[in-house]
Amino acid sequence: FGSSCPSCQIPARHLVDNLTAMATAAPMSKFQARAPPTHSSYSVDLESPWNPDDGILEEFEIDLELAAKFYTEQACCGLLMAPYCWPVVPLVYTCLRDNSTDQVWGLWLAVSKENVYVVRRRRKSCLRCYCCDVGEIRKIIPVANVQDVMITGPAGTAVCCFVPNVLHTVEIQTAASGGASDGSVGTIQGLRDPQRFRDVVMSLKKEARGGAGLGSSDPMAQMVGAPTQQTMEQLLATNKEILEVLKDIKQNGLKK
Repeated sequence: FGSSCPSCQIPARHLVDNLTAMATAAPMSKFQARAPPTHSSYSVDLESPWNPDDGILEEFEIDLELAAKFYTEQACCGLLMAPYCWPVVPLVYTCLRDNSTDQVWGLWLAVSKENVYVVRRRRKSCLRCYCCDVGEIRKIIPVANVQDVMITGPAGTAVCCFVPNVLHTVEIQTAASGGASDGSVGTIQGLRDPQRFRDVVMSLKKEARGGAGLGSSDPMAQMVGAPTQQTMEQLLATNKEILEVLKDIKQNGLKK
């Protein structure tokens, strides 16, 4: 990752400073509730999930209409692939459409200076009965743990040759997962500007890493380097003692 944002050619440090200034100057009310969908019913809470304590710098938009349409077509074609399901497709189409709407309208993504926040709101699923509800998921991924943000562009089809892939897929790869995607929660589809999300996250990571190097004036950074130096000196002293003992043994053996 370079030192500047490819999409806007702003140095990483300036990008982070601008985001911080915007978050400080603007109240949390700037994160507005989402407008309800017009093509189907929904069950998810459309209010913004961010709290003032989250310190959100930027929220990233999902292409709601496009993603909902894609998931609806994918689910319907999945049923049509099984002939014994054909009679029920007209009956469950409304459920599939509304489930896709809840899935998309309930997904929120934002970043603070330290964390990436992924929220999936409580929603209906299956036949939209109470017993099929899916609970809310709130995932916090520390920026320091992010190895990379992989973006996969749309290509091919999702179900045989019937549903074109039209959504970008973003996978947040973390150190805890060995560089792989951080599970289903760390995989987001349908971002309007996935490159902007990657630029912001990697800029925050670079800024945090640059401020905590061995040459930093931060006391915590200095404490990290001190034990390592001390350990190396101890090992060298121990090796010297071992060599002296071996020399004495060799000399004593030759005298005998």
